Amino acid sequence: MRKKGPRRSSQFAEAIRRNCDIIYAMEQVERSQSLTEIQSPSWTKPRGIAKALWYLWVWFSLCVVLTYLKIFNRTRIEGLENIPEEGRVLVVSNHISDLDPALIPAAILLRYPTQLIRSVAKVELRRVPLLGPIIHSYGTIWVDRTGRDINAMRQIVHAMRDGKVLIFPEGTRSMDGKLLPGKRPVGRLIQMARPIIIPAAVWGTILGVPPSSARPRIGKEFGVRFGPPLDMEALFRLPVTKESSQQVIDHVMSGISRIVEELKAEGRVIEI
Repeated sequence: MRKKGPRRSSQFAEAIRRNCDIIYAMEQVERSQSLTEIQSPSWTKPRGIAKALWYLWVWFSLCVVLTYLKIFNRTRIEGLENIPEEGRVLVVSNHISDLDPALIPAAILLRYPTQLIRSVAKVELRRVPLLGPIIHSYGTIWVDRTGRDINAMRQIVHAMRDGKVLIFPEGTRSMDGKLLPGKRPVGRLIQMARPIIIPAAVWGTILGVPPSSARPRIGKEFGVRFGPPLDMEALFRLPVTKESSQQVIDHVMSGISRIVEELKAEGRVIEI
């Protein structure tokens, strides 16, 4: 047998360390049951003239996205009436393309022009020239998926208590479009914030920006469908434990799955 060299051994050790860090972070969030522990977010919405300029910027940039969606492609947006205007609102969706984080906020902006839904994104995107600063200006919550990012998780709960938030509970993009299991820590965050949960499903975006390419395609058909709020009353009455957090995320994923199956039955493209 070939012996592992020092470099391979160090890479293996680093992989174990990162996995342990992720597990530790998940356990810390699961132990953190008190809403009083939630810290203030690192991003603050502008005020006064800066707020007006900020809204102009957001509208301009998202109108560019909508132009791509509506003019260069055939985009359908359904179920916007299911999204409440006020209160804590969490939109949860499947994730099949890099286009999804742009499509859903742009769609919601059509119904509520003065409201911006905050998204959760991997911190690697923040370092991308031009794109990173743009996404950050929308109030994106950055998550470091390789370490102990407890502060980001607290920011997510704070944002869910304060307005509208978009989360992809699978935790990553599905490369073939099939729905992945939801992450239990997302269930715990939901238990801490107790928002109104709107399930959604995107379709066709896997053809608009396929996994094999970062270049947007034109002439494609895709869209998003928002479902009615999920009934969480019984689940929110449960004690906060690992088991109840799993029940919460399972219920959330079932809501998304129902819409996915409806779209597939109608012949919409979700899987490849």
